[in-house]
Amino acid sequence: MFAVTKRHAETLAKMFDEAFADKKSSPDVRYADYVVSGMGQDDTVDGLTKIKRFKKEQFPQILVSVNMLDTGFDCPEVTNLIFARFTKSVILYQQMRGRGTRKSQNKPVFTMFDFVGVADYHGDDDGYAPGGIIVAKAPRTKPYEPRRLLSLDIDDHIDPTTREWVTVDEDGNMVFPEVSEQKANEMGARFEAWLVSRNDLNPAQENLLRVVGSQIRANAETWDEFTSDHFALPIFSSQGGYQNALRTFGGKTQLDEVMESLNANVFQEDDRATSSAPKGMSLGQ
Repeated sequence: MFAVTKRHAETLAKMFDEAFADKKSSPDVRYADYVVSGMGQDDTVDGLTKIKRFKKEQFPQILVSVNMLDTGFDCPEVTNLIFARFTKSVILYQQMRGRGTRKSQNKPVFTMFDFVGVADYHGDDDGYAPGGIIVAKAPRTKPYEPRRLLSLDIDDHIDPTTREWVTVDEDGNMVFPEVSEQKANEMGARFEAWLVSRNDLNPAQENLLRVVGSQIRANAETWDEFTSDHFALPIFSSQGGYQNALRTFGGKTQLDEVMESLNANVFQEDDRATSSAPKGMSLGQ
């Protein structure tokens, strides 16, 4: 489910969790949960765990997202998408829509529940499935209407390499970030996608990489790669620096492999800066 803000996502997840309380194995289990990107380190760290749980475990069955599942997320078993967030960006809409197009056994179609009119706005003309009671309303002045239920062919195609970063304010209005902020957001999204794809990390390794990711975002304008030299910076040196990284990953070979993979996925060629030397950086303490 795609939501607008952290409060929106939290509220929706709580409502779903309460509505399906009888489906849970115990009161402590979350039938529905939420993940938020860009709202603070605690949210994103916890979000990674929730995403992995959603993909591999029975619960949560529903995951509400703000900017974390619209791209770089692959779970073929997903059969329902709920749009509670509107976007004018055709690229972002295709990315969000594409979370349901991954093929899986016994999944001929996936279903979109559109409560914001985004399908009409982007001219989606796939067939409808039967819905609930329909109440006739007077014509609206807007060129689109919310769609409640939409069945889409599983072969629907999107380009997973395309993305346009879009954010909204508390009222759902479009907000266009500065170039530096947009670049930080784009690199942050690539980092999140890369980290979620790594299924071979233990909690200590994930925590260290989260610090790396926060520094990559903070220095998006000046870094063009992340090397072992960066572990000498204060935020890492206070935690043991390069030696701590070696211990965390079990040696130089393993650490080098992770860093090579990170650089290949996060620092794309068209985003390369002029220097990777650790100077002029904005480091969070």
